[in-house]
Amino acid sequence: MKMQLGVTLIAKAALCANSVLAQAPQGAHMSYLVNPEAKVGVDLSRGGAIVFLSRGGGDNLINNFDLGRQVQLSFFSGPVPFAVGDQHPAKQWEHIGWNPIQAGDDFKHASRVLEHRNDGHSIYVKTLPLQWPLNNVPGDCTFESWLRLDGPVVTVRARLNNARLDVKQYPARLQELPAVYANAPYHRVVSYTGDRPFCGAPVRTMTKPTGSHPWSFWYATEGWSALLDDGDRGIGLLTPGRAKRFSITISSMRFATSWWRERCLKFAREPWPLDYRYCLHGRLLRTGRAGAT
Repeated sequence: MKMQLGVTLIAKAALCANSVLAQAPQGAHMSYLVNPEAKVGVDLSRGGAIVFLSRGGGDNLINNFDLGRQVQLSFFSGPVPFAVGDQHPAKQWEHIGWNPIQAGDDFKHASRVLEHRNDGHSIYVKTLPLQWPLNNVPGDCTFESWLRLDGPVVTVRARLNNARLDVKQYPARLQELPAVYANAPYHRVVSYTGDRPFCGAPVRTMTKPTGSHPWSFWYATEGWSALLDDGDRGIGLLTPGRAKRFSITISSMRFATSWWRERCLKFAREPWPLDYRYCLHGRLLRTGRAGAT
């Protein structure tokens, strides 16, 4: 009887988890683009970050455990550590420096959407971001995002408009262009890292880090990477036209997520807007390639 009850409770917990995965975050103010192949949604109560992506009525792929997840814009610069007035970052965030992010801060304050348009074919969002490691401190900048949905592909143009009064040129930093957090079932990281790109050579499944730090680094020489479940379903990230270097955390059970990001050494302090483009791809080829070829 106890064993039967235990099995029943486990089954109910699994159903509950699946239900949560299939949904947008609780309390979200959603703006969607939908076609027969995919559905993508931004949350206007979380800075317009992408919080929902699914294919054909399936589960939501995007993790929303806190405001540092989602698919979102995030930029880094000096000084390190970064403080505003009497606000200083907690010890674990001192190394972050200047870090405005799209969804909100580590104190559960959400970034504010300044402007939003959705004509059914594209979404535009302008955001006043918050400094991730500080308590409700706006970034001295704005973010803009333009999204389109074509078949299973979300194409995004992103922009940082820098308005810092601090004009010092700090050293270039590795940037998140973008940061992508997927739900835990999508724990297998696949990419092509060889010296024969676009020749049909085998792709590589990335191994879990073996050291004390949860990162792995590699060059994705075809400009893409994918997070897949055990059935080879998942999400691909394409970052055309830039140096590609991805880092990952694989299936952290504490936070139930898998994470990877395109990283590029770049100054966040520029005399012009910083623009970049990326694609989230749902049509993964049998080789694991996210449509890159």
